[in-house]
Amino acid sequence: MRIIPGNAQHLGSRQEQQDDFGFSNIENVAFVNHGGVLAVVTDGMGGLAQGREASLIAKKTMLREYEEKAVNKTIPQALIRALSATNTKVLELARQAGLEGQIGTTLTAAVIKGDELYWVSVGDSRVYLYRQGKLMQLTTDHDYARELAREVALGRIGPEKADSHPQRQALTSYLGLPFLHEIDRNEVPVILEAGDRILLCSDGLYKTLPDAEIVNSLDREPQQAADSLIEATLARGKTNQDNVTVAILSYDTDLEISIFKYWCGIINHYGKVLIIILVLLLGFGGVAYLTSHYFISLEIHAKDVAATGNTSSSLDFTGPPMMELGASIVQENKDEEQPKGPNKRSRGRKNEARRERQPLNQPKK
Repeated sequence: MRIIPGNAQHLGSRQEQQDDFGFSNIENVAFVNHGGVLAVVTDGMGGLAQGREASLIAKKTMLREYEEKAVNKTIPQALIRALSATNTKVLELARQAGLEGQIGTTLTAAVIKGDELYWVSVGDSRVYLYRQGKLMQLTTDHDYARELAREVALGRIGPEKADSHPQRQALTSYLGLPFLHEIDRNEVPVILEAGDRILLCSDGLYKTLPDAEIVNSLDREPQQAADSLIEATLARGKTNQDNVTVAILSYDTDLEISIFKYWCGIINHYGKVLIIILVLLLGFGGVAYLTSHYFISLEIHAKDVAATGNTSSSLDFTGPPMMELGASIVQENKDEEQPKGPNKRSRGRKNEARRERQPLNQPKK
């Protein structure tokens, strides 16, 4: 597994940057093994200084709290715990400034662990999944426009009134409230595929760029994609362009890792059967090798004897001791060449000599 980050942001036409972003430590292998890699984007509100500070505090607190995840805690549990601690910090900031309910920030966070994707979000910053040329929004916007859409669906107001409503973009949930009524998150992970891109962004991106233009920028390396998204946003020349921030995590699998995981899965599923088959194949293979080696050595030895008459050559075989076949074969051939005569005694002696020289296990002719 390879996770590569990319990021970029711009002021737009605003006086100050109130967006922020961050990543957990990708080099911390021990943590990545149980906590994965976290990316965070925040978008502050409540005036220039207050919005920037709320956004910064939220980012830092979320990263710090998540990196304290216990090994025995699930990623959704760790994300919701970190989000709760982050909300407390932003609420403290608002109360200290005497501006409770007027200072806050959005927060969207995504974690990749292995091939699993988790997220948590409050406000209208988004998480997208880009896969094979298609862009999918994973998070839900917590704004009044969603409430207006429900009213339209119920027939209570018309579409024109909903589109022109002055509070359409007002947030219905954000960090800095005493209680978070809306939190968007997933308990069941999205399973990633090689080549997937996870895009986190503030509303300054998607309220300017249509999905088609976002897609055009994502089919490249993460940092190049991030830079391209900012350039495309600014190229629109939108008046009152909001701060725009993007953070990208690319997910890729090395070929060797993919092959290893494939065979591990096969072995895990068919383990016992594969072991039995392997043992049988090794057994049959060993027997076949020894048998073929035996007969090849025997044939070579016989040919050598027939050609040279050398009966002292040994067989190239490390198995059981071999009987010397050469002497009996040659002597029998010589005996058969003697002319037949009426001398029964000599014929008897010849038969006795033959019997004496015949090996114990020699097949009878």
